Amino acid sequence: TKLFIHRYFQGRLEEEMVRARRYHTACSLILLDIDHFKKFNDTYGHRVGDTVLSAVGAALSNATRANETIARYGGEEFVLVIPIVDSPDALHAAAERIRQTIEAVRIEADGLALNVTVSVGAIAATSVLSPQAGPTLVEAADRLLYQAKDGGRNTVRTDFVG
Repeated sequence: TKLFIHRYFQGRLEEEMVRARRYHTACSLILLDIDHFKKFNDTYGHRVGDTVLSAVGAALSNATRANETIARYGGEEFVLVIPIVDSPDALHAAAERIRQTIEAVRIEADGLALNVTVSVGAIAATSVLSPQAGPTLVEAADRLLYQAKDGGRNTVRTDFVG
């Protein structure tokens, strides 16, 4: 995918939490998962699945801004650290921008034209930014991601903790 790996993301999240504490702003995290990814591997093979992962990674790279960090979280999950999200509406808009970007991607693989969607969980927090808050933010984003999946997939769930 040519994206950062999980370890880099963890360090970047910690740096962002330090910055957010220092400047009294929110630290934002977006976790997304490709909907029905197993179906791509089972139906078309792992090579097509790899093409899907690469295409989603490229679309995310093109959709992120210079101050945002995108990383592969694991399997078919990706994570973004987005600084300076100052309201629930801004968080939802950022998450929705990512969801729509992926939905618009057309993937060509082995003569197939494929579309993918993602489910998205996004959290922004200001009041819980202790040095140990990273796992708490990830767990919150993961819960929101599963709410998006349970809500029908290809959707966004967000929370802003002030």
